[in-house]
Amino acid sequence: MRFTAGTLQHNVNFWKTIINNCYVLNIVSGYAFEFNDAFTEVMSSTQPLMSKFDKFTSDRISAQVDELFSIHVVEECSHCEGEYISPIFLVEKINSVYRKILNLKRCNVCVEYCHFEIEHLKTVCDLINRGSFMSSIDLRKVYYSVSISVNSRKYLNE
Repeated sequence: MRFTAGTLQHNVNFWKTIINNCYVLNIVSGYAFEFNDAFTEVMSSTQPLMSKFDKFTSDRISAQVDELFSIHVVEECSHCEGEYISPIFLVEKINSVYRKILNLKRCNVCVEYCHFEIEHLKTVCDLINRGSFMSSIDLRKVYYSVSISVNSRKYLNE
């Protein structure tokens, strides 16, 4: 089965049968940024940083963007009122592969922090009984399973 981004939003009704947490259900439905009081000041006082690349960097970024298009992680957009453009850069990983980074550092200071508790290993182990089934999953692209709400997409431009 081929991966396609944003698939969690297609299963909201199922999620409602297994969890009654509004925070989780809102994320599954399409994550919307919640901004703090610094939002207006930071967003209006910063100018977009235009990224300039050499051919090596440009080719690698283009290849990664093409891959993200093919699995519907990114979409073409037009300029819009209130958009926020963040710079991008590459980071070399251990295996000499490059990873594109969208630098949201300036935008992140405006996002309301919400602590999310991750279950402990002991809690998970307590749920396992004799005869339980186990599986492994590939989490490399799981982050892309959460859709960004249409109204929040303008803050993730590059």
